[in-house]
Amino acid sequence: MPTTLKRIGLIETPEVEHSLAVAASRWPNDSKAAKLARLVAKGTAAIEAEDDTLRQQRLDAINEVDSGRFAGLFPPGFLRRQRDEDWD
Repeated sequence: MPTTLKRIGLIETPEVEHSLAVAASRWPNDSKAAKLARLVAKGTAAIEAEDDTLRQQRLDAINEVDSGRFAGLFPPGFLRRQRDEDWD
């Protein structure tokens, strides 16, 4: 089919064949190219969702530290003394 979009080649490795077989159970009437496009879209969505989850976990950890939960781990004035020390 004519297109102005870039094309890529893909070798049907065992992993790709497996993915196509899984895709065939969900989209039996689609061509291999259409199945691969759907798999790419689903994979992208899964990675983005995972990234969002990891980002939220990092933010939660930062907020936990900032919430004062760890207050009292160091004696009063500890940070000031560390900053004032001569590091030479």
